[in-house]
Amino acid sequence: MTANRPGELRDYVVDETGFVGCVILNNYQEQEAVMPPKKVVIIDDSKYVVDKLEQFFTTVMQFDVVATGSDGRFALELYRKYHPDLITLDMMMPNMDGMTALKEILKDDPGANVMMVSAVRGDSMLRCMVLGAKGYVEKPLRFSDPAFTEDFIETLKEILGQF
Repeated sequence: MTANRPGELRDYVVDETGFVGCVILNNYQEQEAVMPPKKVVIIDDSKYVVDKLEQFFTTVMQFDVVATGSDGRFALELYRKYHPDLITLDMMMPNMDGMTALKEILKDDPGANVMMVSAVRGDSMLRCMVLGAKGYVEKPLRFSDPAFTEDFIETLKEILGQF
């Protein structure tokens, strides 16, 4: 039997929500280390939508909402500042729309995880997906509906992988 050395991964766990934790050896004592929460930036010109998304991400998903903004210009600024694991973008916003912000973000970071959250359907949403958005959710946000919430979480898993 081989003994683990300090700093080596001893074991890991994934609970029913997909949360990952691991046990590492540090100074020959076991300590539980958890993955840092995913960083999220939320961009929408509706304060109501921002609040609903922020509440969902922080309470249900245990993600860290590092910033929010109300238009595409904020999206660019906040993405560049925080380099989040996920940014959500509304399509229709003042000053700079979501599709334009998507193009600019992907120009800076082609691997950016962008999720469109919008009432806009059809060709515009399809163009966003073709441009490189990793997923989309249609408004209205119905987090009180278990089927909607399950679909939302599945979309997040498709974008971010297991978390």
